[in-house]
Amino acid sequence: MTHEEVARRNFLYAATAKPPEWRVTMFFYAAVHATTHVLFGGKDVRTEYSHAQRTLDIERHAELKKKATQYRELLKLSITSRYKAWEIPLIDSQIKRAETLATEILTFCKVLSPAVPSSPSSKPPDSR
Repeated sequence: MTHEEVARRNFLYAATAKPPEWRVTMFFYAAVHATTHVLFGGKDVRTEYSHAQRTLDIERHAELKKKATQYRELLKLSITSRYKAWEIPLIDSQIKRAETLATEILTFCKVLSPAVPSSPSSKPPDSR
């Protein structure tokens, strides 16, 4: 699969992920793959490409830097959802914010069209 396909699939799967904190994680990884797709022009990425390096590259990229603030906010929500047990469960507004941020980033990266519904079907499309 390409990074674009993984981004789209993660976004669609996030709609039904349980528990809700995993929705945030899946929205974040959708953004990771969408931005990686743009940064590398659809090519493979070396395995040691870190989150820190990706964030720096987003901030330096001529176009993606316009979404750097949203990306960092989504990263922060994802870290909370995965590692900060004392802040779980996340409240509904945090989960909705993660969805909004992911939608904005994926749309900007042209992974989603602006017409994507906010509640995608529970079954993602075939990726082949």
